[in-house]
Amino acid sequence: MNDSITVAVWNLGTGGAADIERADAALDILASYEPDAFLQQDDPRPVAYATQRRDRTESRLGMQGFLAAPNPTADTSVAASVYLRAGVFSQSRAVYPTKPWQLHPCQVRVRMDDCPLWLNLLSLAMCHFDADLRMREAAWLTTQARPGMVTLAAGSTNSYTSSLTEREALPAWEEIMDRAFRTMRTFVTFDGRRCSDVRPDLVLKDAGYEDLAQRVAANVRQPKALYPTAGFSKPLHGGPQRTDRVYGVGGIEEAVGDVEVICGKTLDVSDHALLLVRLNRRALQQVLTRPRTPAW
Repeated sequence: MNDSITVAVWNLGTGGAADIERADAALDILASYEPDAFLQQDDPRPVAYATQRRDRTESRLGMQGFLAAPNPTADTSVAASVYLRAGVFSQSRAVYPTKPWQLHPCQVRVRMDDCPLWLNLLSLAMCHFDADLRMREAAWLTTQARPGMVTLAAGSTNSYTSSLTEREALPAWEEIMDRAFRTMRTFVTFDGRRCSDVRPDLVLKDAGYEDLAQRVAANVRQPKALYPTAGFSKPLHGGPQRTDRVYGVGGIEEAVGDVEVICGKTLDVSDHALLLVRLNRRALQQVLTRPRTPAW
């Protein structure tokens, strides 16, 4: 039995997931890292195609897939998915949240061995065009941070970190000529200042979530955990940014050993980097065996 649990987080994009050659190349990359859980975003959802892709992913990775349904009121048929490696988790139970999400997330609750507490895995993509809706989506995630809950929530936030140490990397909005993008990714304060949308990050941290990459960078002194994850091919949008993030709450943050950003070959099949989160198995088991605090 491995000493660590590896969680892969990857937004393959509608092109990277829908194109068979690129999708298979992505699966080859994923298989080389042998993830125990794979949280995918922007997974295309025409019904017949979704089943075909799930079957291919399950077969190639040796995992069981859970697919959220697309939002019928959205203008795109994509949603999130979660894949689990057989034998790593003893039980699994899927939940598929809908409101207030623009793109439906995929939530799977799993048990490890005989640990009494569930581990909550959430694959998500926040709204790309509405800063206020992103706030509501982040507010919904606070319901998964109640006492007694252990949650890992990861995916595309389409917003920015509030970390002061990363502030210099945020776009200089006065230089962004794409006015539509500027409006999508900012909010205007009461005195008329336009600011990078860091509010979802603030909401999550206020509820107790911790940005696992920031934890690794600070505690293990691995600054590479804070490398950009998206925006590599969009110079007009302010350059690469760390918009794909992994949050933990309920003690799982204590079990994180490493967060790795995989670029290079991954950008041949997606415009997002692959994130690998490595959790210490024994530390995670200890977290999942703590006395349960009743949630209200």
